[in-house]
Amino acid sequence: MNVLHLLTLAVLLAATVASLVVMARSGETRVALLAALFLLLGIPHGIGLSTQWNDPLGLDLSTAAAAAGLAAALLGLASVLMLRRTLLDLDQAEGLHWNSMESVRSLSELAARRGTALDDRLPQLLQDGCERLGLEIGLVSQVRGERYEVIAIQAPPDFPVGAGAIFPLDETYCAPTLASDRPVAVSRAADASWAEHPARTAFRFETYLAAAIRKGDEAVGTLVFASREPRSDRLAATHKDLVQLMAQWVGWELERGELEEASSATHRRRRLRVRHHGPLAAPGLRVDTLLRRVERRVRRIVPAGIEVEFTPVPELPPAREPRLPLEAILLSLVRRAAAVMPASGTLRISAAAQDPPKTEKGVLPAVVPARYVTLSVSESSGGLDSDALARAFDDEPAAGTDMTPEINGGIPLATVYRMLQRAGGDLSVEVEPGHGSRFTIFLPIDGEDDETTTQAVTAPPSA
Repeated sequence: MNVLHLLTLAVLLAATVASLVVMARSGETRVALLAALFLLLGIPHGIGLSTQWNDPLGLDLSTAAAAAGLAAALLGLASVLMLRRTLLDLDQAEGLHWNSMESVRSLSELAARRGTALDDRLPQLLQDGCERLGLEIGLVSQVRGERYEVIAIQAPPDFPVGAGAIFPLDETYCAPTLASDRPVAVSRAADASWAEHPARTAFRFETYLAAAIRKGDEAVGTLVFASREPRSDRLAATHKDLVQLMAQWVGWELERGELEEASSATHRRRRLRVRHHGPLAAPGLRVDTLLRRVERRVRRIVPAGIEVEFTPVPELPPAREPRLPLEAILLSLVRRAAAVMPASGTLRISAAAQDPPKTEKGVLPAVVPARYVTLSVSESSGGLDSDALARAFDDEPAAGTDMTPEINGGIPLATVYRMLQRAGGDLSVEVEPGHGSRFTIFLPIDGEDDETTTQAVTAPPSA
């Protein structure tokens, strides 16, 4: 009998010490209640140890009670150990969250450096990603057919691959990445289906996390973070979301660069062919062409069950070229609208022309605005939070970062608003709770005078 009481006291003592350690490390003072409970449970076993020292074990009530006490003590110790594990997991999740938020801040600051070429910003992107993810290698690749080229890389000096290296696509890990809409993550290549993959010889990656870089619907390369050592813990969803966001930003920057290059080429051709006596204007933007170009991508990202309606209007006048990634902006608004819709509903994307609004005489502001072409994204549920949207527009541009919570793959509303404002346009949101909401992009009509005409307002005569 004394053996059971002695074991029970030892287990209860261990549970008490473990509780006090958990309380000290976590700051959770309520764990002291468990320590007190274990001490109280130890009192009857201490009494039993002193009074039943010579009692033999047997099939009687006293032995059964002592055995039940030992089982309860073991369960208590297991509960404390599980509680400790839960608190460690919470600390780790909180650390991942803050690390992810810092990564988004860094990416926002990097995106704000619009005067710097993308090739000059990629090394900083890869360095930040390696530090945040705890991986030693980061690279950006360009894929053309079966040709895989490394165009930027962050790696230790002894890594045998550098910028400009070219490989057959099937000798890399990136073929599945290019075909996937989501990031591909492998924490231990030796335990995965890639154990015999040729890339283990060429790159020697044991940990691999990558996302496809897309221009429109076409995958043109990959953003890869990897290590030659297997990872002890699994790559979390937070890590995958961060790499996906980085890859989307690289894709948007590539699209913007192509638009600027095409615009510059158009300007050069015009200077060669036409003699101008004033500033050279950018070519007008046909919004109906833009809607037709983006329609397939919209239908692809909208969840099944939601009806999508497109209303391009060919006879609309051309808008002044804003030199912005309008496709990315439009897709961002579509994602935001679709995210609040139920499994059914209607999402409408339309274009229109808007004349200057009429104002009553003597009512400020007495300003005649420019005429606009509008692009609207409307959803039929009205599930958007108008207060959250208002706060999104209130973000201070001088802060350098826009931390408004965003739908996955979306551009922050405050960023969209500032870009359109700088291009002479505007963004408005109308919300009718329970009925519908609409995002409207305003683009000045090509050829409209940039200078607004003001009208003096005379105060009424005093009595």
